[in-house]
Amino acid sequence: MKHLKALGIVLGLVVVLTLAVSLTLAQGPGPAEQVSPQGEVSVQGTVSSKISYQGVLRENGNPVNGTRTITFTLYSDDTCATEVDSIVKSGVPITNGLFSVELNVNHDDFNGRSLWLGVEVDGTTVGCQEILPVPYALSLKPGAVISDSDAYVGVNYSYSWGQPLPIYANVYGLYAETKGNNITAWYYGVYGSSESDHGYGGFFKNSHSSGAGLYAIGGSDSAADLVLGANSDTNDNGVIASDPNRSSSDIVLKSNDNVRIDLDNDQSGEDADFEIYDKDDNLIFDVDESGDVSQPLTADGLVKAAVYANCRSSGSSVFRSFNRVNGQAITIANGTSAGRCSLTFNFDLSSRFWVAMPAYTGAARTVSCEIDAGNTQKLNCARFDVNGNGVDGNIMVLVY
Repeated sequence: MKHLKALGIVLGLVVVLTLAVSLTLAQGPGPAEQVSPQGEVSVQGTVSSKISYQGVLRENGNPVNGTRTITFTLYSDDTCATEVDSIVKSGVPITNGLFSVELNVNHDDFNGRSLWLGVEVDGTTVGCQEILPVPYALSLKPGAVISDSDAYVGVNYSYSWGQPLPIYANVYGLYAETKGNNITAWYYGVYGSSESDHGYGGFFKNSHSSGAGLYAIGGSDSAADLVLGANSDTNDNGVIASDPNRSSSDIVLKSNDNVRIDLDNDQSGEDADFEIYDKDDNLIFDVDESGDVSQPLTADGLVKAAVYANCRSSGSSVFRSFNRVNGQAITIANGTSAGRCSLTFNFDLSSRFWVAMPAYTGAARTVSCEIDAGNTQKLNCARFDVNGNGVDGNIMVLVY
C-alpha cells in the first residue's frame, strides 16, 4: 500500500491509496503439442475495464466518516498537467476513513504509454502518482490495443465494414501493424525469435480440416508475398523444409494458375539454377537460367546429349551439339568408308540409351551406331541406303 501526503491542501487531508488489479495468465502447450486436449474453452464474457481503488482518508488527523465526491484524472505527464481522461465518483461512502471504489476506465487509454493518476476530494487536489504496470493487465484483455506513432497491436481485435450496416468482419487473435518510415529502421508487423534447435521462431496452426496455417500477401503483384531470409550474402540458401519430425511429410505446391520460378531476379549476373538434390546432397535435376535442363548421367528421362553432324569418309563435321553431362565438346572423326564416322561424347556411354537417324535423307534410309570396342565414350555410326550401301550425309544422334 502506497502512502501519499496531501499537497497544498487546506483541510489537511492524508490519503492512503491502493491500486489493485489481479491477473492470471494461462500457459498452454507449445508447438510440440504433447499435452492431451482438455476440451474446448468457451469465453462467456470478457473481463471489464475496471481498476479497484482503495484508500484511507483522514481529516485533521481523524478518520473521516460520511460521503465525499472524489475525482480521479488520468494524465500523460508526471506533473499531472496533460489530461487524458477523468472519472468522477459522487457520494463515496467512507467509514472510519476507509473507502473503496471501482474505476471503470477506458482500456484504450492503457496502450503502453506512461500514465499518472491525479486525485481530488471535494474539489481539493490530494496528489498525483504514477500508475505502475499492474493495471496494464488491461492491455491483455480481449479487444485491448497497444499503440504508438509507429506501431499498433490489437488483442482479440475485430474489424467490420460494409454499408449501410457492417456485413463483413475480420477477427484477429492478434493484430499487429507498423507504419514507420524511418529510413534507418526496419519495421516488422510481427517478429518471432528462438535460440533452440528444436523450436521455431514462429508457429501457426489452423485446426480446421480445410484451414490454412499461414497467409502472406505482399504490397503489389510484383512484390514478394513470402521472403526466406539468409544468414550471409554468399552462397546462402532460403530453405523450405517439411516437418523434420514426420518421416513421410511432403511439400505440396497448389495453384489456381501458374507456378512461376524467377532465376537471377535481382539481375546480379550470378549463375542462377533451379536445382533438385537427393537425400545424399547429390544434384539430380538442374534447370539453368539459360533454359538448359540436365540430369546426372545415371538418371533416366532427359536427353543427356545430342549432335547434328555430317558423317562421311572424309570431311566429317559437327554442325551443332550439346553435352549436359559435363559440358565437353562432342567431336567427330572420318569413317573408313562412305557414310561412316565416329562420334566422341566424352562421357561413358556403356549404361546409356541412344537413337540415331538420317537428318537429310536423300538416298539414305537408316543410321546405325554402336559403342567402339576400345572406347566406351565413342559411337561408331554408319549411314545406309535401302540396299545397305554406305551413303555420306547428315545424321542426328540423341543420347538418353
